[in-house]
Amino acid sequence: MRWSIRNQILLPFVLIQAVAITVLSALLASQAIQTARQQAVGRLGAVVQALGNAQFPLHETILAQMKGLSAADFVTADGSGRLIATTLDPIIAAEILNRTDMPEANSFTGPISEFIPVTVGQERFLVGHANIRKSSNAAELLVLVPEQKWNAVSQATIWPPLLTGAGTLLVMISISVLISGRFAARIRRLQGHVQRIAAGHFAESIPESGADELGDLAKSIRSMAGDLQQLTQQIRSSERATIVTQVAGGLAHQLRNSITGARMAVQLHDRRCGDTDKQSLQVALRQLSVTESQIRGLLTLTSDLQHPARSGWLHDVIENVRLLILPECQHLQITLQIQNQADNARIRDVDQLEAGLLNVVRNAMEATGPNGCVQICSEQQGNVVWIDVLDDGAGPATEFAEQMFDAFVTSKREGVGLGLTLAARTAQDHGGSLTYTRTDNLTRFRFELLAEVTN
Repeated sequence: MRWSIRNQILLPFVLIQAVAITVLSALLASQAIQTARQQAVGRLGAVVQALGNAQFPLHETILAQMKGLSAADFVTADGSGRLIATTLDPIIAAEILNRTDMPEANSFTGPISEFIPVTVGQERFLVGHANIRKSSNAAELLVLVPEQKWNAVSQATIWPPLLTGAGTLLVMISISVLISGRFAARIRRLQGHVQRIAAGHFAESIPESGADELGDLAKSIRSMAGDLQQLTQQIRSSERATIVTQVAGGLAHQLRNSITGARMAVQLHDRRCGDTDKQSLQVALRQLSVTESQIRGLLTLTSDLQHPARSGWLHDVIENVRLLILPECQHLQITLQIQNQADNARIRDVDQLEAGLLNVVRNAMEATGPNGCVQICSEQQGNVVWIDVLDDGAGPATEFAEQMFDAFVTSKREGVGLGLTLAARTAQDHGGSLTYTRTDNLTRFRFELLAEVTN
């Protein structure tokens, strides 16, 4: 059977509180009863002592007055045990005198002896003997307290501590319920968040806080969620990288064979046809060169199909990219601006950089559209080279910008989502990075690379 942690906390505390408060209330009630009885006996003893020291006869009038002060009944008798005066029915008083023996002299100390229970008819009394002077008209004085009145004193005294204990127990239980409920609610919140983490929702914040163990647990869960999110992203990236490797390798292999055959056919046709339609053939060859460059970029994504790196000048890479995209820019009336300030920088792999840069530039051309403007700028400081590709298009959507460099992420309806992945891989392979910014209505992609500096 499932036993909630709230009950595990609450029930033992309630049981301990109930036992402790019950025992304490019982002790207080018992003490209160004893105190009340002692006070009642003390008041009665003062009245009896006044009667015992009286020099005047103890008639019924005197006894009635003493009854009004003490709420007790009195019976006086002479030395022979005959009734002299009483506040009771004489018949009842006579029967009590017949059933109660006179104690021996000095058999008790104080003004009154211990009370003896006596039942007369339907009534029950507590009867005590009082010390009395022999000079009065009575030799024996009996003090009678109705047992019902005696018990009423106990009952009136026992209820306050019992009610106080019950109220205290109720308050303590209520506080315990609130405290245990608060802790149980905090635990349930943590449990719900752990369940959401298990379902893959790592970004949700935990509202739990506090400078205690549950607060520390919440911090640990937040840390665990962050670690799980990072590991999940790494796993997904690894899976994507595996897929990219397989797709890029197979696609590049098939396209490379097809393009090689197409290039050979165009070149053979160019040689056979002489000077006829040279411009169209050059356009076809140029487009095949663009496709070959992109295929070489795909090959960089798979280690088993990579070609040997070929170093070269950065300005040659930028010039080759310009020549490849210039006809398309002219056709779309896109203004192409080149600013190269890194003339003495050599790149480790010009083929890979050309493919990566070409992908970014073509994206810029598509973003700016007809009559737009695309800029390629490079600058150098020491062995660090920056290549900026800028366009005046609208820029990518915010939700896309956060993951644009991931594989298979694209905002194009017919896009594959490998171009920026290839470009980012190119920057990493050259010891740098590829970043994106949007400022002054311009979209900027910046390559930061490590280059060889020559004088």
